Amino acid sequence: MPGLVVVLRRLILLCFICSLAMSAEDPAKLGQECQKKKRRACDSLLALSRTGDDSDALVAVIGKLDNQAALGALAKEARDSSVRAAAVSRLNDQSLLAQIARTDSDTEVLIAALARLSDQVAIYGVAASTANRDVLAVAVERLSDQGLLTVFARARGHEDLRKVAVSKVTDQVLLAQLAADAGESGVRLAAVTMLTDQSTLASIARNNSMDSVRRVAVERLYDQASLAGVAGSRVDSLTATAAAAKLTDQRLLADVARSAEEWRVRATAVAKLIDEALLSSIAAEDRTENVRSAAARRLDELRKPR
Repeated sequence: MPGLVVVLRRLILLCFICSLAMSAEDPAKLGQECQKKKRRACDSLLALSRTGDDSDALVAVIGKLDNQAALGALAKEARDSSVRAAAVSRLNDQSLLAQIARTDSDTEVLIAALARLSDQVAIYGVAASTANRDVLAVAVERLSDQGLLTVFARARGHEDLRKVAVSKVTDQVLLAQLAADAGESGVRLAAVTMLTDQSTLASIARNNSMDSVRRVAVERLYDQASLAGVAGSRVDSLTATAAAAKLTDQRLLADVARSAEEWRVRATAVAKLIDEALLSSIAAEDRTENVRSAAARRLDELRKPR
């Protein structure tokens, strides 16, 4: 038994000496051996990374390393954040990248992990959980899933980043929903400015609860029938007047001039009419003096010698 104890002690000492020898080796050589998946070299490389020494050399070595198991260990266990970031930037494992993007303590490493993530749910998970604004900004930039961008745009706080998310939404139905219920006016306005569907914009102009959103919807309208519909609706006076001011179709202008409830809207339409007979009728019969006066002025303009 004593002899066996001596042998074991010698073996342990020999392993320790070998470990020291490997640790003392050139990191570049260790990297080459680790690339060949030689476990002792990979273990020595990891041991060196835990000390925080030779970080620049390790970063250079990792830049040539494709051994995913070794890179994963370095990404999680290296003491220096630059070494972890270098390892992360060469990782492919989406699950491990997602874990690192949520748990590492260093912004550089977190952003490096996000840059390698392609799983949209995982990226959204980082965006939804991080308290680091820089990381959140990168997560939003990395999102492309329309539904997840919409969910983030409805979240609380970081209005500027939520507007960035809105700017990446192209689905007209989702944009219409954001314009209706995204919370802050800035986010709703961002959604409206991305809309192109004329019927949707007309509906927003007539029904949205925010004045500013209704006005921007009108600014984006060009369809004459849609504009006439807004001008003739019971929406607020400024929105309806803005819609009437964009009308050029004489038939639609005539309808608005005769039938819009708000006198300012009728007066705006009257100022663009060219039908002298209709203007004469309005000047004589409209129920509001301001509209009658507007019709009379328009008649004078049209009858002046050119």
